[in-house]
Amino acid sequence: MASPAKKPSLAERMAPKAVAPSPVAQSGPSVSASFKNANDDYAKRLTLDLTLAQHRKLKLRAMDTGVPMAQILRDFIDGLTD
Repeated sequence: MASPAKKPSLAERMAPKAVAPSPVAQSGPSVSASFKNANDDYAKRLTLDLTLAQHRKLKLRAMDTGVPMAQILRDFIDGLTD
C-alpha cells in the first residue's frame, strides 16, 4: 500500500507566495489618484446631495453644452454677487 502524502507544515502553508505581475498595464494615472491629488487651483471639495431630477437636469445641461457638471456649478458660483 502506498504511504500517505506528507502534509505541508503550517509554516510552509503560511509562507509568502510569489505573485505574478498583473498582465494589464496602466496607461496613465488611476481614477482614484485624481481624487487624492486635487488640482492646485481647487483647494476645497464640496459634496452635494441632489434629487434624481436635479442630477438629471444638471447632467443633461452638461451633456448639451459639453461642459463638465463641476464647471457649470463653479461658473454659477462665480456669477453670484457678493
